Amino acid sequence: MLASLAACVRGGVRSRGLLLLRSRVSLADCSGLGTETRGVRASTDGTPSPNASRAGYCDTHASRGGSPKSPASKARTPAPRSSSAESLLGAPGSFAILRSTSTDVFTNLALEDWLYEHGGFGAGGGALLVWWNERAVVLGRHQNPWRESDVPWLRQQGIAVARRRSGGGTVYHDLGNVNFSFFSSRAGYDRKHNLGLITDAVATLRPRLDVRATERFDLVMEANLKVSGTAAKLGRDTAYHHCTLLVEADRALMSRALRSGHAAGLRTNATPSVPAPVANLRERDRTLTCNLLAGAVAAQFARSHGRPGHGQAATVDPTDVKAYPGIEHMREELSSWEWVYGRTPPFSYEHSFASDPCRGGQHGEFTVRLEVKNGRIERCEVKVPDPWLPMDVASTLAQVLVGTRFWPENVELALREVRTQGQGPWGRICDCIMSIV
Repeated sequence: MLASLAACVRGGVRSRGLLLLRSRVSLADCSGLGTETRGVRASTDGTPSPNASRAGYCDTHASRGGSPKSPASKARTPAPRSSSAESLLGAPGSFAILRSTSTDVFTNLALEDWLYEHGGFGAGGGALLVWWNERAVVLGRHQNPWRESDVPWLRQQGIAVARRRSGGGTVYHDLGNVNFSFFSSRAGYDRKHNLGLITDAVATLRPRLDVRATERFDLVMEANLKVSGTAAKLGRDTAYHHCTLLVEADRALMSRALRSGHAAGLRTNATPSVPAPVANLRERDRTLTCNLLAGAVAAQFARSHGRPGHGQAATVDPTDVKAYPGIEHMREELSSWEWVYGRTPPFSYEHSFASDPCRGGQHGEFTVRLEVKNGRIERCEVKVPDPWLPMDVASTLAQVLVGTRFWPENVELALREVRTQGQGPWGRICDCIMSIV
């Protein structure tokens, strides 16, 4: 076994993010040495420093129809996996404990993708990735962001919305929430075992805390207070299971962020989240911290692989594109409008408005109904009282929106010509349509 990180580097090849060694030495055997190599360095302290960035989604090419080919639609060819990667994580019983320095949700989701595609996890082996994010709402792969959260409010607050590649429900992330990703071979995938590592870690730190796994593979405290949600992605040969752990998250902000403004009139077959009462672990023990829990889980992971005493993580910098070839394209796709919103399962939304609120609604109500597919308005109906606005005029207005992204900047652009018709009914309808996007 090599005794130092320098010896590890000399004994192997230049790292591709995992200290890819020619020997079967584990990253945990090389950690704690304060050295850095191609995106991997020994972990010395706590939460990574923020480097979050936000993605804007205004379609600058066109508000309707086919825009130029997006990053999400490009064929992505994974970088070839080196033989040294196979020698580290392809070896039976090999393992790695990693800690991301990034707090950007898209970067960390891209790192998960990169490890999933390049890990080559052998029988009995695996890896644990520990990571934090700045404020973000993270959807399951098959969910609707407008049903699960208040998208317009999140935009105003600068809170990122992301869609992960695993299924499951929507979760809220901030720096008071620590995330764990367990990588393994498909045959070695065991969600119950992974959750057991976390409950054992909590019990080791604070035996009096009652934290248990449920049949739904959530973690609850005191039988009914949810402290963790989990999801997984299973491939032919490789799998990962990831979960949150609420330690000191902003629960008031979480509640506001996950309150949908479209729930009443939205119809979809997208996967719904299952509401549950939640709590932070620090609400029962103020001495607990994210770092303390992350270290305890890492120690349990090492022990489960027969490596007690080797639970210190190696910190990894996923923004190092030389260490992680192709990761920038993965991040670009995950942060794109086409992935976050365009991959939303088809849905319809209907809302009614007072035709003329200034006159006590004497003309009654008018109704806007939208059908949205791939994030674009596929069909639009505007039903109005005939004396207020002729139906043929309303039909013309509806057609203006067909093909437009269900997104404020794009809808506003499509309605710009209509607004030139003046105020009154035209302006009122345009304002109402904008209020539901």
